[in-house]
Amino acid sequence: MPAPQIMRCVGASKNDTGRGEPSRAAGDDVRGEYGQDQLRSDGQAVRVVTRAPSSARVAGDVEVVAGDLHDRQSLVRSATGAKAIVRTVQVGGGKGANGPLGIEGTGIRRLIGVAQDTSTEHFVYFSTANARADRRGEFFRFESEVELTLRTCGLPFSIPRPTHLMDIW
Repeated sequence: MPAPQIMRCVGASKNDTGRGEPSRAAGDDVRGEYGQDQLRSDGQAVRVVTRAPSSARVAGDVEVVAGDLHDRQSLVRSATGAKAIVRTVQVGGGKGANGPLGIEGTGIRRLIGVAQDTSTEHFVYFSTANARADRRGEFFRFESEVELTLRTCGLPFSIPRPTHLMDIW
């Protein structure tokens, strides 16, 4: 298998049990499936990172590896060699470490640091049109803070900001 061009990081989901076992695994969301298919049709190698590789439903030529936003070493192993990282992790109704503070507040920033350390060429962060520092919900505030982190870290990036009508939950 060729070196991955894209690392797609998935993990916590709307129905996460809190035991580190996502109820939805890699490839189960619309953005991820579409993106994987498009990249593969363009001849790009894709690596999907998930907590539950055995549950991942992806095409046979997509590399699936274990990784977790809470485990920096797993992210370094997963990101090494990837030219780009596409973050499609969703907090949904997660709590504690799998809620907004653990994922957006800590985990995504950890992933951005790993992207810098592994010389990733581009970081794609799916945010939301509602991401603002003055929002009442912590999820939207954390998304805004992650956007700011990306804008100031020196790493080339893209931030699609769809409305929730375009989201998967």
